[in-house]
Amino acid sequence: DSDDLTQADLDPLGLRALPPAIDLILADPDDQVRHGGLRHLQAPAPEVARLSLKPAHVLIVENKESAMIVPNTPGLVVIHSLGNNLESLAAIPWLEHAECWYWGDLDRAGMTLLGRARAKIPQIQSILMDSATLDAHEWLAVQEQEKADRPGDNLDEHELIVAARLWAGDGSYTRLEQERVAPDWALEAITHAIQAA
Repeated sequence: DSDDLTQADLDPLGLRALPPAIDLILADPDDQVRHGGLRHLQAPAPEVARLSLKPAHVLIVENKESAMIVPNTPGLVVIHSLGNNLESLAAIPWLEHAECWYWGDLDRAGMTLLGRARAKIPQIQSILMDSATLDAHEWLAVQEQEKADRPGDNLDEHELIVAARLWAGDGSYTRLEQERVAPDWALEAITHAIQAA
């Protein structure tokens, strides 16, 4: 698998590792017009950093399926499917002036990724990673035993409350995948956040 190769593995072959790719949804119809009618695109991180975008809002979504429900919305760019490749965010200059949110799975890994995203974008806020979302969808949650790193020390008070609920168990942990959150619930929260920004 090419993802397992390091630059040291490639040097004897005279090859260079590909830069990480970033998946975007240009939700703003004006951005779509300026970029050849594209709504969905994937490009190497350095090229994404050079795009002529000035979004007012950026939504970073852990999983592709959840990102796909976001409708056209003026001023919005959606970044999705980064996984743990959050280092790329620090190199995107147009994120600095945008209102940014992170939406991930409500589980230990999701809270850890939120903390890592905040380390790269200090102003980022969580969305749909709260007690109300967990309460409304708890019947769809599962218990897991997988190990995951604990989040850093940069979660806010509300995030710490839901994280404590996720961790509360005798060797098992609560996991609510974001794809299980009702689309109407998710879109209402996203719309409300954008309108309140």
